[in-house]
Amino acid sequence: MEIAATTKTRPPGSATDWLALAIASAGGAGFTPKAPGTAGAAVGVGVYLGMEWLHLGAYYPHAIIF
Repeated sequence: MEIAATTKTRPPGSATDWLALAIASAGGAGFTPKAPGTAGAAVGVGVYLGMEWLHLGAYYPHAIIF
Protein backbone atom coordinates (compact mmCIF):
# COMPACT_ATOMS: atom_id res chain seq x y z
CA MET A 1 0.00 0.00 0.00
CA GLU A 2 1.45 3.36 -1.06
CA ILE A 3 0.06 5.75 1.54
CA ALA A 4 3.26 7.78 1.78
CA ALA A 5 3.21 8.49 -1.94
CA THR A 6 -0.23 10.06 -1.74
CA THR A 7 0.54 12.33 1.21
CA LYS A 8 3.42 14.21 -0.38
CA THR A 9 2.82 17.93 -0.42
CA ARG A 10 4.28 20.54 -2.66
CA PRO A 11 4.34 24.29 -2.22
CA PRO A 12 1.50 26.05 -3.99
CA GLY A 13 2.38 27.56 -7.32
CA SER A 14 -0.25 30.04 -8.41
CA ALA A 15 -1.71 33.04 -6.61
CA THR A 16 -5.02 31.26 -6.12
CA ASP A 17 -3.20 28.34 -4.49
CA TRP A 18 -1.48 30.75 -2.08
CA LEU A 19 -4.79 32.46 -1.30
CA ALA A 20 -6.52 29.14 -0.62
CA LEU A 21 -3.65 28.05 1.63
CA ALA A 22 -3.75 31.34 3.56
CA ILE A 23 -7.50 31.05 4.13
CA ALA A 24 -7.41 27.36 5.04
CA SER A 25 -4.59 27.81 7.55
CA ALA A 26 -5.94 31.03 9.12
CA GLY A 27 -3.20 33.12 7.62
CA GLY A 28 -0.49 30.60 8.47
CA ALA A 29 -1.54 30.05 12.10
CA GLY A 30 -2.27 26.41 11.30
CA PHE A 31 1.42 25.83 10.60
CA THR A 32 2.71 26.68 14.07
CA PRO A 33 4.96 23.87 15.31
CA LYS A 34 3.21 23.44 18.65
CA ALA A 35 -0.57 23.57 19.12
CA PRO A 36 -1.69 24.64 15.63
CA GLY A 37 -5.33 24.17 16.64
CA THR A 38 -4.88 26.56 19.53
CA ALA A 39 -3.31 29.16 17.23
CA GLY A 40 -6.19 28.75 14.78
CA ALA A 41 -8.70 29.15 17.60
CA ALA A 42 -6.92 32.33 18.69
CA VAL A 43 -7.36 33.69 15.17
CA GLY A 44 -11.04 32.77 15.34
CA VAL A 45 -11.43 34.59 18.65
CA GLY A 46 -9.72 37.60 17.10
CA VAL A 47 -12.15 37.55 14.18
CA TYR A 48 -15.07 37.31 16.61
CA LEU A 49 -13.79 40.21 18.71
CA GLY A 50 -13.20 42.29 15.61
CA MET A 51 -16.72 41.64 14.38
CA GLU A 52 -18.11 42.45 17.82
CA TRP A 53 -16.14 45.71 17.96
CA LEU A 54 -17.45 46.70 14.51
CA HIS A 55 -21.03 45.74 15.47
CA LEU A 56 -21.31 43.14 12.70
CA GLY A 57 -23.30 40.61 14.71
CA ALA A 58 -25.67 39.97 11.81
CA TYR A 59 -22.76 38.48 9.86
CA TYR A 60 -21.75 35.80 12.40
CA PRO A 61 -23.31 32.98 10.34
CA HIS A 62 -21.46 34.19 7.27
CA ALA A 63 -18.15 34.21 9.12
CA ILE A 64 -18.78 30.73 10.50
CA ILE A 65 -19.58 29.31 7.07
CA PHE A 66 -16.58 31.06 5.53
